[in-house]
Amino acid sequence: MTVTTAAEASQDIRAELAQIADVCQLAGTPARAVGYILAGTRLSTVRRELIDERAAADAKIGEIYSHHLGAHGETDPKRAAAAKSSAQWARSFARAAARHG
Repeated sequence: MTVTTAAEASQDIRAELAQIADVCQLAGTPARAVGYILAGTRLSTVRRELIDERAAADAKIGEIYSHHLGAHGETDPKRAAAAKSSAQWARSFARAAARHG
């Protein structure tokens, strides 16, 4: 059994609080550190929450990006619209040619 002195425990607590502040700073939300610290949130919980939030935000960005790519992978909205229109005309001409062909 390890005996921890009050000074060692205090040092460990200060280290964890500093790490919470660092993790929040890295996540771009330094102001949130105060809330986590006042709530007594453990470092492992803070890390997990921030990582989960970042993953959700990245997924949302991916959805938005793929939605704007268009049917043919175009990133320029005008080119995507033109590609879509072109594809629609090609299908229409193919159907017309099949009927009259």
